[in-house]
Amino acid sequence: MKKKEQKLCQKIYENNVERILWYLRRHYSWLGEENIHDVMQATWAEMCEYITMLSERTEAAQWAWLVTVAKSKVVSLIRSNSKDEKLEEKVQGSFGEFSCFESAEEAALQRIAAAGVLEKLSAKEKQLLVSEYLELPTSGEKSTRSNADVCKRYRVRKKLEKYMKEGGMDE
Repeated sequence: MKKKEQKLCQKIYENNVERILWYLRRHYSWLGEENIHDVMQATWAEMCEYITMLSERTEAAQWAWLVTVAKSKVVSLIRSNSKDEKLEEKVQGSFGEFSCFESAEEAALQRIAAAGVLEKLSAKEKQLLVSEYLELPTSGEKSTRSNADVCKRYRVRKKLEKYMKEGGMDE
């Protein structure tokens, strides 16, 4: 690697290391620190491979690329460790038993895909969607939802359904 490429790698690394670490800890905390650091190392190694292409992108595009690579490295880690009982126990401990999935690997991959789908919704849309399940009227109590709220929730559900189909989750 040339000196110029080394400096570019160093700059991109310094600008993004804390954010990528935060992202991985927030979204994949069940992996544990050792696995998160393995993912980080693999992400940085791939960044160095593609540094020329990456250096031509904006800072936001670099961040998006690094997050995408980090996600793919998590998936690779899950697949490579799917036979490892410790990882399977961690995943099941985090998500519970999976009667609808054949393995903890499949469940973890589905959760990653679902998180990607939910990331496409705005904070307000997520709040509307969640409020439907948290603010259900008790038996005998009349619903106080306005027609506008019902319509908003319907639109959010349709949008979520569209994103799920795009992500191959409509089966």
